Amino acid sequence: MDSLKNCILIVAVNHEVIQTLNKQSIIKSNSYFFTRVPQLEVLKKATVFITHGGMGSVKEAIEYGVPMLVYPLDTENDQNGNALKVVYHQLGLRGDFKLETKTALKLKLINLISDTRFISNISSFKNRIKSSNYMQNLSIVKQLIKPM
Repeated sequence: MDSLKNCILIVAVNHEVIQTLNKQSIIKSNSYFFTRVPQLEVLKKATVFITHGGMGSVKEAIEYGVPMLVYPLDTENDQNGNALKVVYHQLGLRGDFKLETKTALKLKLINLISDTRFISNISSFKNRIKSSNYMQNLSIVKQLIKPM
């Protein structure tokens, strides 16, 4: 389990969470908590992306080839469905903050870091998206939905 000891954790959370973690002395020396981070800059260097599963974040992770660990926070909107799609396409794994144990979280992270299939699947998925003729599809859709 010590295979994560050299990892750096960069987290964007609200100010109250940071204060609580500081008061409880939970923040480790290799963990950095911010209220905002430049997500694209972080993803350029990330090995794993822990995300809530919003579509923007999922698209950015695919663009930068970063496997995801998705913890949907809003099950009423797209996050839960996006998490299921990430797992289905083997672009990452899904978790549940309410049920997750420290050991299970570590195992998921180790799996995402060590199993190269996730990166390979993301690369293939990204290439399929880029090779599809988006402009042609957009033109067809516009013709189908134009007013009569």
